[in-house]
Amino acid sequence: MSSSSGVRSLRLIPDCVAMKKSVQTRPVTDGMHCKVVGGVHVGKSGTVRDIKTGKTGFVSITVVQAHGERFKTLAKNVVIT
Repeated sequence: MSSSSGVRSLRLIPDCVAMKKSVQTRPVTDGMHCKVVGGVHVGKSGTVRDIKTGKTGFVSITVVQAHGERFKTLAKNVVIT
């Protein structure tokens, strides 16, 4: 027998993930402030630096946070703030 009572548990989605569903029309350019809404670095924000397009066409960026920490992420994972 199944112990399921037919009730599904709902997963809470952070606000920044919900923002990702909106289509971003502004291109990412060096020096803009952004917030990460997808990937490993969700919730972090900083200044866009070092924009590169890989062989497969994906655009990767380096984001520098206010305290100097740097991380790389895909441009599709950020929104410009």
